[in-house]
Amino acid sequence: MQTLRNAFRASFFGQKTGADLEAKCEVDGCSHKSFDTREKQIYPDLPLKKEISEDFMKKTFSILPLIAALFVVSACATTGSSNEQSIYKMVDVTAAKVLHERNAMFIDVRHKYWFDEGHIPGAVNIPFSRFNDNNLAKVVSKDQEVVFYCYGINCELSDKASNRALSWGYEKVYYFMKGYPGWLDAGYPAE
Repeated sequence: MQTLRNAFRASFFGQKTGADLEAKCEVDGCSHKSFDTREKQIYPDLPLKKEISEDFMKKTFSILPLIAALFVVSACATTGSSNEQSIYKMVDVTAAKVLHERNAMFIDVRHKYWFDEGHIPGAVNIPFSRFNDNNLAKVVSKDQEVVFYCYGINCELSDKASNRALSWGYEKVYYFMKGYPGWLDAGYPAE
């Protein structure tokens, strides 16, 4: 079984075995010193170490350009799809305040009850359960700055709303992760 496996390796990799090289040397009258006689006696069908490394390197380096090309193609495919859709900008409390002063539209995606309890001045409530392209289009145009916020850092609703707005073609999308609690903690006014 071991001999069959070694013969397969030798034929698959196109490598000469110790026995093959010795037979060639007997015919040509050469003396090949790249293998140890003792190794040849113990493992007559194993490919020689030098032959393995040279052949392996040749085959490896012939495959590397193909592998590199595949990575480049997959990277281009990935970046091509992400270039079609922008990535929202995550803003902290200070940046949110600057956007508020620039009259960016603030969209509160919390439940109406919590919006009525308090919200960022001028914000419009579109509860996430009713958040769709039509409702958003009623309050903000696609080229206007829009900031989404909700219950704070543990709430994913404004993150999801930001991604949806991007998929609908909105260009200037901001995700205010700290949300209403972060706004209050900074001491900014509320309605």
